[in-house]
Amino acid sequence: MANDNILFQYITADRSQGVQQGNDNTQINYFTTIQQSSSYQALLEAVEKARERTEKYPSDQDLRKELQQAEQELNSFIESIRKLLDDIDKIPLNTERGKKAKAYFEKGNYQAAREILGSVDISHR
Repeated sequence: MANDNILFQYITADRSQGVQQGNDNTQINYFTTIQQSSSYQALLEAVEKARERTEKYPSDQDLRKELQQAEQELNSFIESIRKLLDDIDKIPLNTERGKKAKAYFEKGNYQAAREILGSVDISHR
């Protein structure tokens, strides 16, 4: 699927093969994780449906706006996951915090991964 290639290129712009190597040689295959998430699938489906409607009715400006909005939401989701992965990269994956964040990330529970990362930051203030 073309959108999967875009996602892969976007996420892996500064990483090779869609795998992040941790400090302790632990790997996170984030491309597969993101691709399988229900949030990504729902956003991708919204983009595809909007694109189909736009192609069917190319002069309809409301449909063009709908497509732009769907694409923007998908890009925002991808960027938020990229930021989350960058945050995970900043901690050793062989720590309890790193293990939990990685596990939540790999399960597609991005909010829980963010909370694990944020909970320690808040307690150190």
